[in-house]
Amino acid sequence: MTKAFGRKRFDALDANSLYRAFSRGLTFAYFTLSLNLFWSSWPQILRSGGGSNSRPGDLGWIVVWLGGAASLTAWEAVPWSFDGAVWRVVVL
Repeated sequence: MTKAFGRKRFDALDANSLYRAFSRGLTFAYFTLSLNLFWSSWPQILRSGGGSNSRPGDLGWIVVWLGGAASLTAWEAVPWSFDGAVWRVVVL
């Protein structure tokens, strides 16, 4: 993307927090979709999406995308650097 946009335009795009959140959510949705395709059989995939021309299936993946964007943005906003105390509580 740096070659296509140029360094300044790419840096401006990367500084946009909404762009970063949606990109992070899209990466999460792609990961969950690929896991779904690897671990499911064809009848399960067709049942979960309602077929190849399905609005509910498409809406579900949009919800995964936006939910992933919101969740991962909230996760990043949590201050994890209280001398490690918060991190130890969460992990244990």
